[in-house]
Amino acid sequence: MGNRSPSQLRHRRIFLISVQTSVIVLLCLLLASPVYSATGTTYTAEVDTLVDSNAHEYQQCTLFNDEDCSLRGAIIAANAASKANTYHLDLPAGKIVFNIPGQDEEDAYTGDLDIKNNIEIHGNAGGTIIDANGLDRVIDHVGSGVTLKIDHVTITGGALSSGGGAGIRSTSTGDLTILSSTIIENDITGTTFATDKGGGLYDTGGTLQLDATWISSNTACDAGGVYLLGSTAANFSMDSVTIFDNEALCEGSTGGLSTSGSMTLEMVDTSIGTNTGLVTGGMYISSSVTSSMDGGSVTNNTATGDESISGAGGMMLYGSGTIRNILISSNRNIARPVGGVNFGSPSNYLVEDVNILANEALTSNAGGAYVFGTVTFKRVTFAGNLSNNGAGVFLFNAVANFENCTIANNTAYQDGGALFAFGDHVITLSHTTIHANNHAGGAAVYVADAPITFKNSIFSDVSVGFTCGLHSGATVISEGYNIATDESCGIHAVGDLSSTDPLLSNLNFAGPATMVRVVPLLAGSPAIDSAQPDDPLLYDQRGMPRIDGDGDGYVDSDRGSFEYYYLFYLPLISK
Repeated sequence: MGNRSPSQLRHRRIFLISVQTSVIVLLCLLLASPVYSATGTTYTAEVDTLVDSNAHEYQQCTLFNDEDCSLRGAIIAANAASKANTYHLDLPAGKIVFNIPGQDEEDAYTGDLDIKNNIEIHGNAGGTIIDANGLDRVIDHVGSGVTLKIDHVTITGGALSSGGGAGIRSTSTGDLTILSSTIIENDITGTTFATDKGGGLYDTGGTLQLDATWISSNTACDAGGVYLLGSTAANFSMDSVTIFDNEALCEGSTGGLSTSGSMTLEMVDTSIGTNTGLVTGGMYISSSVTSSMDGGSVTNNTATGDESISGAGGMMLYGSGTIRNILISSNRNIARPVGGVNFGSPSNYLVEDVNILANEALTSNAGGAYVFGTVTFKRVTFAGNLSNNGAGVFLFNAVANFENCTIANNTAYQDGGALFAFGDHVITLSHTTIHANNHAGGAAVYVADAPITFKNSIFSDVSVGFTCGLHSGATVISEGYNIATDESCGIHAVGDLSSTDPLLSNLNFAGPATMVRVVPLLAGSPAIDSAQPDDPLLYDQRGMPRIDGDGDGYVDSDRGSFEYYYLFYLPLISK
């Protein structure tokens, strides 16, 4: 190549350095290059410090250069960027503790993290905690129409003296999605019922999706766990969510979940347990809500107040909807009516395949359920509930149908161990078994003011008092094929049997594969194969086909909720 002058060598070195620098810059741009999607561009920033610092201290925290990038700095950068895009923030393992005080600042520089753009906050598999350290709420989703997604993050340490959502508040019309996260130990100390709600989560937005999320140990004036305020287009969904051990402290309050406004609320495999409120312990559903529950439980919730407001230990339900495959158990109302579930007016519900067990109204009425609306119960067991009157179910001005139901082993200190009904009601019991309920001396079934209809049902084992107590002009309309252990119900239609022992076993599980509780028929029971001919109910409470139970070659269904199987007992559900 020949000899080169010092000047030529110096220029060659400068050229090589320039090339190397260009390559490094190109590689950095490639590593930080955005991911394009159908709805815009997704930019990713690595939050690589647990220190809570804003953009004034970490100027290099931008969308394309994430060295020394704090969560707060990344959110500030994303908020200032184009709303046509989505900003994906990957968090490290560990705890991010807020240390910049200043509430009511709306750009995330101080206090809470204000979300004003389409942002995704992704926690680390090693565990990521965002702790507000008592300075403010944790996250405020405020941008108009922008989306927020949070997954694998623990939200804690939020504290407010007034306002909603100490953990997360969403007032955006955009979507909020929370996946595999925990919202725990956030606190609102204010005492204004209208505003100081949703200790864990407060949402007044458009669409909410909660999946596999735990909301626990939060407090507020009302709705200690979750408060949802809907509008006509609001759609809220929960799947595998646990709302546990939250507390509401004000008059009229609900401990776990409370709603207001119009919305569609869908809950799948959601558990609401051990929450405490003054009027309702577990969940309050307002009158303009269409709701559904499928799977999960409402257990061990408590209402502690003595206000003359309708509530319940477990659930206070207005509106309309369906409840399927859930357990409502061990809820308590300390000083007011309704231990388990209260169907208020107006309400219209279908309740299927549900166990209402061991709920208590300690000093009042309706241990298991109260109905002041329209409810159809199918394949429901009311058992082990306790109250003054109507221990199993209490009905006032109700339209209620019971089909393939079991009401057993409930205890009323006064009257109506199984059922207590008065007012302008329309009530029908079909293929329902009422057995071994306790009361102080009145009746297992107390009815006043209006008729009640029985069909293909069983009324058994009244140790004290009578099977039916009919008052103020009430009568029984029998559509036939009932069995009662005494004459008090006055059933004399075709196929009715009074003063007859139906030969029942004790309340028990239907089998190892199911949580259904039923009262089986014993061999030789007069209920076997003796229900109404051409009975339209094809299955019993367990879901077992109604068949030829006594082996005489004729297929006639059994009376009551349980179908007896000849020679052997099949406990498994077939559908």
